Amino acid sequence: MTCSAFSLRRGLAAGLLAFLPASGLQAADAAVAEPEALSTDRPSITLAVAINGVVGPMGQVGCTLYPEAAASQFPLGASSIASQWMTADTQPLRCVWQGLPAGRYAVAVSHDLNGNRRTDTNLVGMPTEAWGVSQGVRPWLRAPRFDEAMIELGAAPAREIAVRLAR
Repeated sequence: MTCSAFSLRRGLAAGLLAFLPASGLQAADAAVAEPEALSTDRPSITLAVAINGVVGPMGQVGCTLYPEAAASQFPLGASSIASQWMTADTQPLRCVWQGLPAGRYAVAVSHDLNGNRRTDTNLVGMPTEAWGVSQGVRPWLRAPRFDEAMIELGAAPAREIAVRLAR
């Protein structure tokens, strides 16, 4: 195996192995995760994520919010602001974060079918469970980068985005 082939395979496995961190997760058993307040001393910005494409009511769906300061960890690192989990449902699901400061963020969403709270992959590192990120980015043969999935929260007190799950 050449060095570049090894790097590509290692990058695929690392980049697509786990979209959601295992630490700091909170479970929720509702179609809409409880809004999570993150700050009380700054202007309150609310981010709502509508999740579409859940193919069945099996497993859980997890949303993870990454600030720009954790850009290098996106979409698999543990440096997220917060994660929310809810029971999977074919009806549209929503994750909501309240009290966010203005700034740049990215969202990673995963449909965990087997309860291990990660996006499982096959032998070559391609996801076997549905996933999606903000801005709908789906690069070929690698995980999405923060700058591709970034959304800007600014003066508006609320913003809603949609994330479509797919394999």
